Amino acid sequence: MTLIAILLSLLIEHFADWLPGWRKLDWFYGYSAWWYGKLEGQNFRDGPMGLLIILGSLMLLVWLAWSMLNGVGGFFGFMFGLAVLLYCFGPGDLIADVNQYLDAERQGNEVEARGFAGDVILGSVPASAEERAHAMKSAVFIALNQRILAVIFWFLILGPVGAALYRAACLSMHRVSDLGDGYKAAAVKLVSILDWPSARLCVLAYALAGHFGDTMLRFKSLEDFLRRDSEDLLVDAGCGAIQLDLDQALEPGKPDLDGVAEALALAKRSFIIWIGVIATLTIAGWVV
Repeated sequence: MTLIAILLSLLIEHFADWLPGWRKLDWFYGYSAWWYGKLEGQNFRDGPMGLLIILGSLMLLVWLAWSMLNGVGGFFGFMFGLAVLLYCFGPGDLIADVNQYLDAERQGNEVEARGFAGDVILGSVPASAEERAHAMKSAVFIALNQRILAVIFWFLILGPVGAALYRAACLSMHRVSDLGDGYKAAAVKLVSILDWPSARLCVLAYALAGHFGDTMLRFKSLEDFLRRDSEDLLVDAGCGAIQLDLDQALEPGKPDLDGVAEALALAKRSFIIWIGVIATLTIAGWVV
């Protein structure tokens, strides 16, 4: 049933244009701020314990709803898991966001290009078209993991609770701006822990979908592969897979849009590999 939920969610994600609008996330910011306020005066709130209480309470609600619906009937639990998985993807469609960015850049529409780039790039969007394209290449390699693959991985491990935990941790890291620095630092650490397994699997997919040798040469040793920061690892592996040199000097007036398109194409191929492996392992489990 897990494989069916994943495949069905991906089909809906691809064809349902209304999904990004359905993913309203403002409630999470309000929920986090409400809990943070309730913990006022507690020394531990601006750190890992505060994050544990706020996210843990939400995960408990998800688990209770899932358990109760499973108790009523497996179909209801399945539909709840499917809904949570769909909600935790994104929040936008990576392929659509990147293609819209490319179209805007090619048409010379800087305002739209910056807007679409902001949907993909984590952080400030560069002002120049050259630097924007440069940042987009790295962002695509990271976004594949953080928008889709890590959500699927934790759904496989922990069901709806895993998918919800990963998305809530990412939101706490990137978008909850009115909470303490210690709280956000704890969220960054949690995301780095949750990213670790899926990022390494994503790197292997990049290697299989692109130039395997060039990808593997990006790592000095097994220890380097295991210990390096996940985002840095994803960018380096993605560049190796399409033989891209991010250190190459930027040419004024010539944003590397072809490089962005190649990065997106690699992400698509890697995603197909991921789904193929999940399907194979699931079917093998059924047979055995």
